[in-house]
Amino acid sequence: LVGWLQQDLETEDVGFSLVGMLSIAFGQEGVEHVAAAGDWAEHVAATTSWGEVTNYSQLAPAAAASRVPILSRELGAALLFEWGGRVDGDRFRNALLDAAQRHGAELCRGTVSQLKEGAVELNGETIACGQVIVCGGAWSGRLHPALEAVRPLRGEILHVRSDGLDTSGWPIVEVEDEGPYLIPWPG
Repeated sequence: LVGWLQQDLETEDVGFSLVGMLSIAFGQEGVEHVAAAGDWAEHVAATTSWGEVTNYSQLAPAAAASRVPILSRELGAALLFEWGGRVDGDRFRNALLDAAQRHGAELCRGTVSQLKEGAVELNGETIACGQVIVCGGAWSGRLHPALEAVRPLRGEILHVRSDGLDTSGWPIVEVEDEGPYLIPWPG
């Protein structure tokens, strides 16, 4: 999809960057979860045609810290999944909308209150449609019983900016065992 958008819109910047994902554990806490991430990747590779995107390599703590210099060298485990990517939601949405409209999609703005068979209820009006793309995020479950499992959860976001620190090539970092995650952005 990203490649198609880039080609269709004649731009590299559609809001997606393939930067990799680093699955880490500090000390011994979470080491089993990092190992489970590797087991999952191997299972996917063995049972599907998605093996290419689940390739990973085990990194020594120093190697992981060289990828993300703010990490402690006291890591208990680290796996690097090369195919991890970050998405700038605003840019990606805009690229999708631009491409869709270039190919004849009609953009209707408003509040969808219900999905029906072959239609949506938008701003109190029922609009017939052949396809519906749900982009309600954590609130998508409000639109249709099939989406009930999608629901908002409490979370905290901390934005940190550090002058002189180039994070554009850093991988996403996930601290296993239900820890936080870090999404580095250019600038």
